[in-house]
Amino acid sequence: MINSKAEVKLIDFGFAIDLTLLQADIHMCGSPFWMSPEQIQEKPHGVSVDIWSLGIMTLEMMRGSVPRRRSKIKSMFLAATIGVTVSRDKKYSAHWSNELISFLTACLQMEPRQRSTASQLLQHPFIVAAATKQEMLDLLPLLFMSSSIGKYCSNSSTQ
Repeated sequence: MINSKAEVKLIDFGFAIDLTLLQADIHMCGSPFWMSPEQIQEKPHGVSVDIWSLGIMTLEMMRGSVPRRRSKIKSMFLAATIGVTVSRDKKYSAHWSNELISFLTACLQMEPRQRSTASQLLQHPFIVAAATKQEMLDLLPLLFMSSSIGKYCSNSSTQ
């Protein structure tokens, strides 16, 4: 979530565990569409599952929906067996930048050890080129105003 002060707030820690006390967790719990292959396969896993989830969340924001959203079971099966690939050959991704595709690919590696770490992702060109906090502060009022105007226009057209 992001508030009107351009502060990012992390939410939904319903299945969170503290891995500082454990080396790895082997329980399969989480939200199906965002679970990593190793979680679905009930293999021991660590913090790289969060990188997978970040990749899925970013993909969801870009597409407007999670991959394979019609079936949780199918989504989990395919994530656990073939993963999630990102390319420019889909209608929704034809305009995506090389940096975005590279970022998603870095997050969505099937093998946890091949996924980028959070520190590596913070240095990724996709993140480095992201808007500054000041740029976000300048943009957010326009987004909120656009939303309000959109609601007003749809209410006016129904009357």
